[in-house]
Amino acid sequence: MEETTPKPYEIGYLVRDEEGASALIGHLKRLKAEIVFEGELRSIKLSYPVQHHPSAYFGYIHFEIHPELIGSLNDALKLDNQITRFLIITPPFLRDRSYGAESAPAQSRRVVKPKTEVSEGTAASNDLLEEKLEEILNK
Repeated sequence: MEETTPKPYEIGYLVRDEEGASALIGHLKRLKAEIVFEGELRSIKLSYPVQHHPSAYFGYIHFEIHPELIGSLNDALKLDNQITRFLIITPPFLRDRSYGAESAPAQSRRVVKPKTEVSEGTAASNDLLEEKLEEILNK
């Protein structure tokens, strides 16, 4: 079997308590994933109850793991009842470890065209804008 290189992933998750986040990290470490960044775990109120719980802890982790182990990670997280929900994605900003646009391939760069210029006759001066703002605020 050919050895593959680890690929970057991000997991967003909901857990019942802070111990659930520790359990998730334990699953990652068991599969020898390298944790690159761990977002702050925070308590949130859910829009609707999930597994009869009105709130949960939300967190996210950027990590690197061999792609063939993602299935095992997915299966382990589904069976862990401390983890309410999770989503594993491959974030495009980590694919080649390039964080700046200058290192992105030319075909993936987005060109932003400047807006058309407004003629001076239709442009409002700062004084007119300030007068209009004061008029609105004083009503």
